[in-house]
This record gives sequence, C-alpha cells and structure tokens, in this order.
Amino acid sequence: MISNQFLENIYLIPAKPFKACSRLQNDFELNGNIALIERGDCSFVTKITNGQASGALGVIVMDDKPTADVHFVDMIDDMTQRNIIIPAMFLQYRDGHMILNSIEKNHLIGARINIPLNLTYNQMLKVHRAPGSYWL
Repeated sequence: MISNQFLENIYLIPAKPFKACSRLQNDFELNGNIALIERGDCSFVTKITNGQASGALGVIVMDDKPTADVHFVDMIDDMTQRNIIIPAMFLQYRDGHMILNSIEKNHLIGARINIPLNLTYNQMLKVHRAPGSYWL
C-alpha cells in the first residue's frame, strides 16, 4: 500500500534463486513487494532486471562476503542498455543476513517493511527522526 510518504506493509522477500542471475521462480510472491537478492555471479543490472521482471517494486542486493562490511559497493551499470525503472540499494552482509536469518528462523516468506518515499523533500527537522529509522 502506498500512503503519502511510505510504501507501507510490503514484504522484503528473498528471491529464488537467491543470486537472481536467471528468471525468478517466486514471482507470485515478489509481485508488489521488494526482492532481497544476494550479490555475486552476475551483474547488478541482471539482478535488478530479473527483480523488475518478477513485478518487484524494488530490489535490495545484500553482500555475499562477511568480511566486506567495512567497504561500500557501487552498483554500476554493465552497459547492456537494459531499462531499469525500479529503485535498488545495497546492504552489507551482516544486515542482510540478520534479516534473512530472521525470515528463515520464523518460517516466513518475507519481512514486513515500510519504506519512505522521497524524503529529500521532507523537512527532517520537523520529523525528529534520523532518516535510517524509517527502515524496518
């Protein structure tokens, strides 16, 4: 559901296959939700394109290397001229696996989340919260 400032009560759902280098097999679950995808084996553009084709509203790519949490990753264009129209972001390994482990431990299809929309135009001083506190 989209309210005036949030995507509310949508799910962050692990893609199947998790690396998302081929057509996603759980597009029914991903349609209208956010795809959680693991880094590696193919370009970020391929992963996001496959998420978009499944009907996902966005993609979160999580790192596949537990030792890389001190580094930031730029998700760069692979120059294949594919048209991506959904947002995507990168998540460090420990954060991604904390979410993934919680989903699996509780036998859920995904984690219910709320995502802020266009906070750049909000007056953050009136909100009295850090921008990151809007996630999960």
